[in-house]
Amino acid sequence: MFGPIEHSFEPIERLASEAPDRSRLGSDARRNLLAAKSSISKLGEYWIIAFDGDVIHLRHAKGLSYLAQLLRHPGEEFRPSQLIASVDGARRGQTPGRFVGPTEEERARVNLTRSVHAALARIAAHHASLGQHLRRTIRTGRSCSYAPDPRLPIEWEM
Repeated sequence: MFGPIEHSFEPIERLASEAPDRSRLGSDARRNLLAAKSSISKLGEYWIIAFDGDVIHLRHAKGLSYLAQLLRHPGEEFRPSQLIASVDGARRGQTPGRFVGPTEEERARVNLTRSVHAALARIAAHHASLGQHLRRTIRTGRSCSYAPDPRLPIEWEM
């Protein structure tokens, strides 16, 4: 009964135990560490996020779901209503795509921005370097995106 949960934590525990002493890493090695060890996944009511050799666990919030969707699609722009529909629709087994009027779009923009910024604040409180990275690369407003620095590409495992 508990096998899948214990097995799900194995890769994250391995990431944490294999994290090198970052103080001795040069810029190329640090870049490789970031690219190889960045992941976000949801297990029950918690999100498990690995970045820069550290792992954090955060209780679920909608903003984390929106962030995960943006991280899955680097460089892609979403309208707020489109992003909300893709996350909520996937959870309910629905296909997003319904037309949204200007009033609904504005409401979606405000709600999504508030949710994402709250999630970013929670992440920054537990993982400063990840919070800083996401503050620089996540855009919200009339369109939402994850735009990582091309000089430091980070591939997120989901």
